[in-house]
Order: sequence, then structure tokens, then C-alpha cells
Amino acid sequence: MGRMPGQSDATCVRQQMKYGNGATNGPLPFDGAASRCMRMDLGSPLTASGSHYLPLDLRSDPALQAMAENPAINEAGYPYIPRDSNTPQAGARW
Repeated sequence: MGRMPGQSDATCVRQQMKYGNGATNGPLPFDGAASRCMRMDLGSPLTASGSHYLPLDLRSDPALQAMAENPAINEAGYPYIPRDSNTPQAGARW
């Protein structure tokens, strides 16, 4: 199912790791869950050139943050906000 309106990154990843994608597959590993919760910065509404993934903000869940920082678990290298970042923690996002 992926990200639901109003979910934070950590909530989305945690839900995907617990339930997965409904009836088609069960619980997902970190990489699979992160892939369903990633958001894209599409740049200009008229073009997708320069689009890239927005980093996941998992700082509210130390276990997920550790998974994102571990290259053996985050094999796909999904971007994340480092735990020591000064960026304010985001609330719920789409």
C-alpha cells in the first residue's frame, strides 16, 4: 500500500516492516519498506528532470535510524537524515 496521508517516515517504514503490502506479500525487510515510503522531489511540475529521493527522517525511531545507517541493512543506500543533523524533525508528511 505504501505511504498513507499524514504518516511520518518512521511510521510508514515501521508499518511496512510489520504488515508489508497487504495480501500480496507479508512483512518486508528494511529495504523493501523504505522503498515503499520514499518520496520524490520532482522539481518543476512541468518536468521530472533533476528528480531525486527526499531523505527519510527516521530520527524519531532509534532502531530504524540504526538500520538506515547500516550499509548491510540499507543495501540500496536509501538517503536518510543523519541522527546528528540540525534539521528540525518533521511532523507528518504526505
